[in-house]
Amino acid sequence: MDKQPDARLERVLATLALTVVGVISLANVVVRYFTDASFAFTEEVSVFLLVVLTFAGASVALRRNRHIRIGLLERLCPRLRVPLILLQWLAGVLVLGWCSGTAASSPWRNTSGNRNRPASACRTGGTWSGCRCWRC
Repeated sequence: MDKQPDARLERVLATLALTVVGVISLANVVVRYFTDASFAFTEEVSVFLLVVLTFAGASVALRRNRHIRIGLLERLCPRLRVPLILLQWLAGVLVLGWCSGTAASSPWRNTSGNRNRPASACRTGGTWSGCRCWRC
């Protein structure tokens, strides 16, 4: 019997991420319907959890050898199968590192001249700008 590798942690993580996205989205809709206001955190948390869901799902697919790939080069040159898989892995790691680095440095890039206040809190003359911040 051919037993596929288990990806229990990734499956649980993906299930939790999808469940939490559904619950907070539903809660946001209900609160907005009754109060005409919404939770401020739902969009950011939902986007983060969808990224977690994507990577967890990709991990499960990779472990089960069911991920999407272009097999033309593998079929044409069977000897290059292992180097191509390593190249795919390296490209995935580089993209993940770039995305993580960009996300981690984003708050620092978006600061204005006033280091204690994000650029989105700076407003001058009715337009958003990093030139001058109003003092509260």
